[in-house]
Amino acid sequence: MSFGEILKHIRLEKKDSFRKLGAKMGTAFTYIDKIEKGLSPVSKNFFEKIIEVYPDYESELTAAYFKEVLPDALVKANIVPAKECLTTQKIKLYTCDSKTEGIISKKFEYKEMVIPMDFKFSEKDLCVKILGKEFETFYNGDILLVEKTTLQIQMLNKKIILLKNKDNMFIKKVEVKNYVPFLISLNNAYEPIEYSDDFKIIGVITKLLYRDLLEINI
Repeated sequence: MSFGEILKHIRLEKKDSFRKLGAKMGTAFTYIDKIEKGLSPVSKNFFEKIIEVYPDYESELTAAYFKEVLPDALVKANIVPAKECLTTQKIKLYTCDSKTEGIISKKFEYKEMVIPMDFKFSEKDLCVKILGKEFETFYNGDILLVEKTTLQIQMLNKKIILLKNKDNMFIKKVEVKNYVPFLISLNNAYEPIEYSDDFKIIGVITKLLYRDLLEINI
């Protein structure tokens, strides 16, 4: 069951209307309705408040919450770590419009995320949020971790990397053909380009930090 489905079951069992629960939490009742229907993501603030209102259901709500916010690899493996194995951290977050050839926004924001404690960030790491559905590999709303690398382009074959050319940053997949590296767009509307010294490698995408499961069409 999703977080919203579990919340609805608990709310009805407790005979709380949307308005009554909203008053207990200090939250708009319309937001609770959207969460139950899966139309809105569960914020960390909402999660903490709902645990205060329904402490007897902390384990069920916590498991459902972590399944929604943890990296997809953990979700597929059906691994839900204990609360003490998780932490929150502010990360530098850029965006990438999938309608483009992988161009990264020049502006960024700091976003607080729930992550496993063994995810180690350095000051030089950054994250990218995918906007749109045109990329073959990723979904709208995916948040990707980009870790700095010193590897040469030939050693990054089949990897998805972040690189810079003049004033723009891009996400591209590397394909080495006959010892010649090419940069492949994740949007099939754009042609591959040959790598040159005009590009500077910033880092390699190593982890999927967040995925909204509602974006996946099965």
